[in-house]
Amino acid sequence: MLNRLKPRLRALFRRAKVEQELDEELSYHLEKDVQRHIAQGMSLEEARLAVRRGFGNVELFKEESRDARGTRLFDDFVQDVRYVIRTLRKSPGFTTAVVLTLALGIGMTTAIFTMIHGVLLRSLPFKEPDRLVLLYTVMEGEGEYERLLSPPNFMSLQAEPRRSFAEIAAVRHTSPTLVGVGEAQRLEGAGVSAGFFEALRVRPFLGRTFRPEESEPGEVRAVVLGHALWQQQFGGDRDIIGRAITLDRKPHTVVGVMPPRFDFPSECALWVPLEYGGEFSATTTAHRYLHSVVPVLARLRPGVSLEAARAELRLLGRRLEERFPETNRGTSFTTRPLHEEIVEDVRTPLLLLFGAVGLVLVIACANVASLLLARAAGRRDEIAVRAALGAQRGRIVRQLVTESLVLGLGGGLLGLGLAFWATDRLVTMWPEELPGLDAIRVDGTVLAFTFGIAIGASLLAGVVPAFRASAGGRSATLQSGGRSGLGSQRGQRTRSVLVVGQLALAVVLLVGAGLLLESFARLTTVDTGFRTERILSFQIGLPDTGYGSLGQVRAFYNQFLERVRQQPGVRSAATISRLPIEQGPDNSGFRAEGRTLRGVRGQRAPSPGEEQLFIDLRIVSPAFFETMGVPLLRGRGIREQDAAGSLPTVVINHAAAKRFFAGEDPLGRRLRDFWDDQIAEVADAFTIVGVVGDMRSRRLDRAPAPEVYFAHAQVPLSSMWVTVRAAGDPLTLTGPIRRELKALDPSLPVPEFRTFEQVIADSVSRPRFVATLVTLFSAVALTLAAVGIFGLLSFAVAQRTHEIGIRIALGASPRTLVETVVREALVLVVIGLALGIGGALALTRVLEAQLYGVSATDPVTFTIVALVLGGIALIASLIPAWRAATVDPLVALRAE
Repeated sequence: MLNRLKPRLRALFRRAKVEQELDEELSYHLEKDVQRHIAQGMSLEEARLAVRRGFGNVELFKEESRDARGTRLFDDFVQDVRYVIRTLRKSPGFTTAVVLTLALGIGMTTAIFTMIHGVLLRSLPFKEPDRLVLLYTVMEGEGEYERLLSPPNFMSLQAEPRRSFAEIAAVRHTSPTLVGVGEAQRLEGAGVSAGFFEALRVRPFLGRTFRPEESEPGEVRAVVLGHALWQQQFGGDRDIIGRAITLDRKPHTVVGVMPPRFDFPSECALWVPLEYGGEFSATTTAHRYLHSVVPVLARLRPGVSLEAARAELRLLGRRLEERFPETNRGTSFTTRPLHEEIVEDVRTPLLLLFGAVGLVLVIACANVASLLLARAAGRRDEIAVRAALGAQRGRIVRQLVTESLVLGLGGGLLGLGLAFWATDRLVTMWPEELPGLDAIRVDGTVLAFTFGIAIGASLLAGVVPAFRASAGGRSATLQSGGRSGLGSQRGQRTRSVLVVGQLALAVVLLVGAGLLLESFARLTTVDTGFRTERILSFQIGLPDTGYGSLGQVRAFYNQFLERVRQQPGVRSAATISRLPIEQGPDNSGFRAEGRTLRGVRGQRAPSPGEEQLFIDLRIVSPAFFETMGVPLLRGRGIREQDAAGSLPTVVINHAAAKRFFAGEDPLGRRLRDFWDDQIAEVADAFTIVGVVGDMRSRRLDRAPAPEVYFAHAQVPLSSMWVTVRAAGDPLTLTGPIRRELKALDPSLPVPEFRTFEQVIADSVSRPRFVATLVTLFSAVALTLAAVGIFGLLSFAVAQRTHEIGIRIALGASPRTLVETVVREALVLVVIGLALGIGGALALTRVLEAQLYGVSATDPVTFTIVALVLGGIALIASLIPAWRAATVDPLVALRAE
């Protein structure tokens, strides 16, 4: 094998030397034959002629010799590349158009693929990430609906012997205030149970992680810092371990610093032990049924499949059901991969964008194919001559395909530069932080993808024109001057297919963009149920220390709101527990007094046949409905007299009145047995004193849900949102409000102020971003399709110039000729639109989950897209038709 490989390698890498040796050997044999003929009595000229006649075609002999070396294809490829580069340099306009078109499609596709590869395809940055899962509660009768775990059920699972799980750990969001290091700062953090860092298999950069006993209540608590917080607030001091810092006015001891790239949960600045203050344990009977819940992370043991883990969780669920029949009846557990959970929200938008740029790339390829067809038509004489000189069809096809490959690689290189730029822009513009942000970069996989689609796109665009150009055989090609491949019916069919294909793909993309834009427009004009203009919002979180009693919390908010209301330009101010739209409400089970439908707070699951009632909870201060502009429909709102010690009262919204008191007067009725601990500690029952209008408080695209509003004076929470209605620009109030807050408590962090119009804008940032990108891709596709269709129709008309000249000479009027050409073009347009509409009807179904207020089959959108594309195609056919019909007949007859 080495004996065969060695001469081939020599022929590849020392090609000039091998060719020289071949020439010398041929010259030697030819000269020897010449000398032999001279010795037989011929003159020198007669001898050379005799040798040439006897030897035959020298070049053909050389080709056979190269075939024998086994490097013929490579030699041909090198020759073709050199030839293609020379010819492309002579056609800078054509080369630039093709390379730019391919670069646009390849660059956009690569940029979106880079994001998909970094977010969806790349593994989590943990050891053996495929074994990390999240646990969920599954309730009998709720289908596939999954809930988080209650603390007692989590502790029971943690204490049970398990075969499938190595570690199980709970995580809860926290936002402590760091004081004593510069200005007070509110941080994003996580309370984690023992085993959290071990489950992730991550080691600290400095110090250690938590010990099990540090989850017990104590005077001094442990904290692990994130690397960024350590660098920014503590200057990267390596002696930070053992140092005391103050969080929420409580001393914490720094026990560790995590590595630079560790960021789980996302945007977490620090971690503290998760404490329940001895309230819960693995044997706690109460508060198991859908009590306040926590996300639970687990790591599968080696070799355990997801199905085996789910089977064991079902078994553990039955075991807990037997031990706690009052609270765990019908309760089981399941698990899902962690990576799937993290990327779930961005999967659909990314795949949607990838599908859109994929269509743009295909349209770009069709456009390039049309350019290659036109170029091949201009080279038909050259192709005919080459065929007449003996070039095989395969050789011609290889040379033409090589040209498209060179163009494709040029487009790929330029597209790669575009992808670098576009990826950075997309990551920056994405409306929220993407999971796995550090992994979004152009790496070897992305380069391979770019190279692959550059080759694929060039082959897709070049193969068909190459075969069409070389079709017909050598004699036919020569006799027709090359028209056999391009001007024949098969060539016309190729052009027709390209016109129809570009139109159909453009219809699909434009319909998708139109539906998303229509959906976004309707989303931004939806009636929220309250007035969003001139409202300022910000959050205040009071630490336990200094505000440990409910009276202290009430006193702080009363004083603060009073100070804010006294500021010039403030019309009203109020507090609410969770900001509408941005956060959504807490959800709780309850019992409506006098109703047959019932559920019992925290004690047991509903009995068979019972329907569990749920309602969204919000806690507000007086004047909240006036501040937000929510109309009062019946009774009254929350007032100052709804204070601690007075009759527990609530206000419900119209959706709650309609859902739970249909046909009845809800005023004076009582809601009782709420599952929420803080509400349950205030009273068992709350009297309804008013009904207000519905707010779209969950999301703009969600219908209003039943809600109940409690008085903040009766259910005081330490962390509240403040809403301030201003007489003018609300942002002018930030300075005075900041000063009043500092005057009341200097240790509180400066809040982040936002107008409610910004809150609304942020809530629709993702649909706006996706709609904008798809619209941009559609504009590119529309431009490419319009240019491609115009070029193809112009080329088709140009091919008929001779025929048109004859018809004009025979008396045909320009109008008749234009009508004929346009009629034939419109047939293709109608076919393309019909295929595109059919494809759009099938493919836009995947958009249904992304749409609001508009159907995936919206006839208005389909009609507008068909009219726009049909109009563009009509104009594209009219221009070349009119140009051909008005040409001088003599010029037209001489065109061929």
